[in-house]
Amino acid sequence: MAKIRRTMIVSYVIIICLMFGLVIFFNILHTNAEAKYASITNTLILENGISQKTSKLVALHLSLLQDINNSELTSEYNVTKQSISMDLEKLDVLITSNESVLVYIKLKTIIEKLEDESAQGIQNTRNKDFTKSDYTYNYILQDESYIKETTANLVVAELNYAAQIQKNMDNIRNITFFVGATLVLIIILFCGIIAYYFSNKLSSPLVKLSGLAKEISGGNISQRVDKNLMEYKDEIGSLANSFDNMLVRLNSEITSQKSANDSLLKTETKLGEVNINLEKANLNLKSLDSQKDEFISLTAHELKTPLTSIRGFTQIMLEKDKWGDADNKHYLELINKNTDRLYTLVTDIVDSSRISLGKLKLNIEEVDIYKLFNEIKENMTLVISGKGLAPIFIIDKKLPNIMADFERTMQILHNLISNSVKFTEHGRISLHVSRYDDFIRFEVLDTGQGIPKENFDSIFSKFYQVDSSMTRKIGGSGLGLSICKGLVEGMGGKIGFNSELGKGSIFAFILPIVNNKSIVDNKQAVINKNHNS
Repeated sequence: MAKIRRTMIVSYVIIICLMFGLVIFFNILHTNAEAKYASITNTLILENGISQKTSKLVALHLSLLQDINNSELTSEYNVTKQSISMDLEKLDVLITSNESVLVYIKLKTIIEKLEDESAQGIQNTRNKDFTKSDYTYNYILQDESYIKETTANLVVAELNYAAQIQKNMDNIRNITFFVGATLVLIIILFCGIIAYYFSNKLSSPLVKLSGLAKEISGGNISQRVDKNLMEYKDEIGSLANSFDNMLVRLNSEITSQKSANDSLLKTETKLGEVNINLEKANLNLKSLDSQKDEFISLTAHELKTPLTSIRGFTQIMLEKDKWGDADNKHYLELINKNTDRLYTLVTDIVDSSRISLGKLKLNIEEVDIYKLFNEIKENMTLVISGKGLAPIFIIDKKLPNIMADFERTMQILHNLISNSVKFTEHGRISLHVSRYDDFIRFEVLDTGQGIPKENFDSIFSKFYQVDSSMTRKIGGSGLGLSICKGLVEGMGGKIGFNSELGKGSIFAFILPIVNNKSIVDNKQAVINKNHNS
């Protein structure tokens, strides 16, 4: 039996060594693949960065031509050049494939040429040789175009190299799988031979022990192991003695089951503690989300200050009649238009973030409903008519005043009517103001394209836009309806909508009248009229 033991140990050692070797082999392949792919990823990032930095260098070059003594521009220009040089040094090491090296040498040559020509152009400007400076700048623009084209070619070459690496890895994996399968088959065959050879010597005592184990599992714990088996001086004897000891300890194990149950209760307690920790983690996540909203709000607020200055100065310049070049005025009007759009977007982001954080301040006071109605009618009639649509404004008689923020209510009505105008090509836009129990109901109706039912649940979500050709054409931030919902609810009201695809939409909201502090529980009560009304 000692010989059997030695043979089995040697067999198991061989199997373990083979399997361990396979594991090491696969780890080496995996590590090499990750290193190569990481190198290619870093290369692609650097290539994209060089393309962007060269474009920035050209832009800074133009700015320096206009303000050659600006020290900040000069410093940023030098930093950009230095950053490009550092990226090129990194690419010198990372790029290894033959195809990529050829394209990279061409890219590096063009970049160095651009830097030299840019430096020469700036020097010409300092020497007040503006003819040579302009001539050099045109060449720089050509170099920038060549750099973008060559960078694209270099990216393609690197991707081809990555594909080749993947192909090689697939081949290695297939070969490894074949070798591994072969080794497994050899091991199985080897073990089968050993098992067959020693089965006669081992099977007899094992059959006896197996029969004894079945009786024990059936509940007959009064059985004992054959003493002849316990006299074996090898693994069989050890196993027989273990069985006998097991039977002795079985009763004591039943007693220890109670202790196991106690441990289970402790485990449940620990699970409860884990659940509490998960709840704390969830609160932390909510805190992080709140911090994100705070950051967006602060950032957008900081953007409003320079935008306000840009808008103001642009409008002052547009008010002047002394324009020698009509194109200059046209470009300035474009700047003014796009600045207004950007200012509106930043304002929407600020409002949305403050609503999420619960920091939006509302000036709730008694509002004259007829003053509000007449002002929105005056502001929006021209907007609706300008698109060839029929404006319809209706307000019931003897309506009480509401408790609301006048300017924010105007903002809500302006957003809803503007949305209707955007998505309506023909027909009418209507505003109807009436009483709804202890609330005043504002209803905006249009004959536009309508909203698909699958989009109903998300229509008031942040940054959400219905996916349609008209939406993509018109654009927008997707914050308008979300802001409207936040403002209405902040003033103690509710907002809802109904829509039929191809026929139009109804957006309606209610605000409380003076001395009404009740809350509407059913949001759908806001929309209680048929679309055809």
